[in-house]
Amino acid sequence: VDRLVELLASKKKAWVETSISERIALLEACLETTYQSARDWALTGCKAKGIEAGTAQEGELWFSGPVVVIRNIRLLIDTLRAGGAPEVPEWKERADGQKVAQVYPANWYEKMFFPGLTAEVWLEPGKEATQGELYRNKAESASEDGGLCLVLGAGNISSIGPQDALFKLFHEDEVVILKCNPVNDWAGPHYEKAFAPLVEAGVFQVVYGGAAQGAHLTQHPQVDSIHITGSDATHDRIVWGPPEEQERRKAENDPVCDKPIGSELGCVTPVIVVPGDWSDKDLEKQARHVAGMVAHNASFNCNAAKVLVLASGWALKDRFVQKVREILAFTAPRRAYYPGAEDRYAAFLENYPGAIPLTEDGEEMVPWTVLPDVAAKKGEYALTNEAFC
Repeated sequence: VDRLVELLASKKKAWVETSISERIALLEACLETTYQSARDWALTGCKAKGIEAGTAQEGELWFSGPVVVIRNIRLLIDTLRAGGAPEVPEWKERADGQKVAQVYPANWYEKMFFPGLTAEVWLEPGKEATQGELYRNKAESASEDGGLCLVLGAGNISSIGPQDALFKLFHEDEVVILKCNPVNDWAGPHYEKAFAPLVEAGVFQVVYGGAAQGAHLTQHPQVDSIHITGSDATHDRIVWGPPEEQERRKAENDPVCDKPIGSELGCVTPVIVVPGDWSDKDLEKQARHVAGMVAHNASFNCNAAKVLVLASGWALKDRFVQKVREILAFTAPRRAYYPGAEDRYAAFLENYPGAIPLTEDGEEMVPWTVLPDVAAKKGEYALTNEAFC
């Protein structure tokens, strides 16, 4: 680990000075190497997560792994070629003169894969649009020494770590050491193959190990910043030290690690259902959406749907909940591959004896389960503990 940190640190300044044309060439090379490693990447993931190759679920490993990374690389190339300012589909101006840019969908691909979704950027009132300055001003920043970022990779979705690395490299001009989470360190060799051009350029490396290696890297004097995808407990351990010290250190603002840290942490993700006179087709479609958010990746996602927030007076409330139950009951249970899942599930059953399992239980399986009528109050167990199971 120290040898790789030393190697990366020696490239910090050179990476800041790498031109846009050279960066595009590296990304184009990565596009090809990621494509070449995609099949093995997806199939190794199937094996790790207990998914049978050749089934529809195999597609999930493609789309949450190499496909989205390839898409990210393509978008970065387009952005760099446009000097950081790709043409937006539409400009609008509000009555008060505030400018609004529609940025999504930008092309036929986005219209086809995400029909009906739009996104806008509302500029600050009175401000003119500026776009992509951080890409165009590389020459002015060439005197900067750059930085080395430790990316503590996600243990669930295999595309998150490499996409964090791309962001740090191409948006924030930092070289990257990516430590794989032990849960999916199977993905590490595929990252190395996919990003081989960046490894050869000396600006990206993959390392493995558990808490000891992670702690060593977070405290390493040559690591300038950190990005973590994980639990709030892991984040607090990094920043505030052992649990017995955390309360005091937070009160005194005395962190054990004061490096800049970006964190994408766990969540009890709500789905807020707006009441209305929904048709049967509406109820079916949205119930499938909710069930899909629960079932994807065996529900080991920080943004997996965990709480349905419903209006008590909505006449269709019970019908909607019933449709969600029916779809989940028809959905095959998944292997609970993430460590601790069965213990976390048992804790929920202990707190909610009225829980309703919708599918069969089994070895390494956690059934889709509904907790009806959870109280909407502060401190409620299901609203303050992520059901990462």
